[in-house]
Amino acid sequence: MATRDYNKTNTKLTATKESYSDLDILFTTHPVSKDVTTKKDADAVKRSVRNILLTNDYERPFKPNFGANLRGKLFDLQGIGAKRKIAGNIREALYALEPRIRNVRVALGENNRNNVDVLVTYEIINGLGRDSVDFTVKRVR
Repeated sequence: MATRDYNKTNTKLTATKESYSDLDILFTTHPVSKDVTTKKDADAVKRSVRNILLTNDYERPFKPNFGANLRGKLFDLQGIGAKRKIAGNIREALYALEPRIRNVRVALGENNRNNVDVLVTYEIINGLGRDSVDFTVKRVR
């Protein structure tokens, strides 16, 4: 974003890049400053997308609808129609909860012994390019 002060003469045009940063969810300390480390740009967005996808309904206090509730839908993967519906729910959750991404594509792997492989690719809005998150959702018990 470029800014210029037209009230002053001979001001320089400065451009600033919007950067993203989030706290590291593991709360590791920086070795020098002893402060909590942060995730920057693409790493911050990737961690946020992963947290949204792995959070179940009613898992977050005061935000009962936060997350994609993938573990709750793990046994609903019978047929292509159910997979399309779950992929649509993933896209809907990401568009609603993560405003820093667009062009979300979801690929669900074969259901094998109550496990499902998920690959989500997306484009980061501030021009950092395309990134992806892949993981396996497993039955807990």
